[in-house]
Amino acid sequence: MENEIKMSEHEDDDNGDVAATGHSKKEFSAKGPKMPCFDDRVDDMDAFLHRFEVYADSQGWKKDKWTVYLSALLKGKALDVYSRLPDEDAQDYDILKDALLKRFNLTEEGFKQKFRSVRLESGEAPTQYIARSENYLMRWIDLANVDKDFDGLLSLI
Repeated sequence: MENEIKMSEHEDDDNGDVAATGHSKKEFSAKGPKMPCFDDRVDDMDAFLHRFEVYADSQGWKKDKWTVYLSALLKGKALDVYSRLPDEDAQDYDILKDALLKRFNLTEEGFKQKFRSVRLESGEAPTQYIARSENYLMRWIDLANVDKDFDGLLSLI
């Protein structure tokens, strides 16, 4: 996988900037994601995917390669989800993301439950609690596909 990543990064190097060794600068920095693997015992899948997407964007990875990078970071139940997808679906990041979110109950109903049961955690600052609560509400609203106005929120609740 590392060679594939290096080759694709080298092909994407438009400026032809080559170090004295004959390798592009990008080639040296592209060794796959430098993130810890997902651990379903302690990590939140929604937060993990968000962090992965931000990292992938910052690295300039093409979205059609995201599943390759993400699959290297999955373990346990998350890896089971990936391995059980048909080959075509396993290469589509949006399909993989949707399957992972469903597996970890991060659906409209799941975020509704999280929002309604959110409590201040031990050692959590009030601003962190508010941000977490707001995130649950906004994800619930987004997944419910309601208008983001008073009437939409009223119908949702």
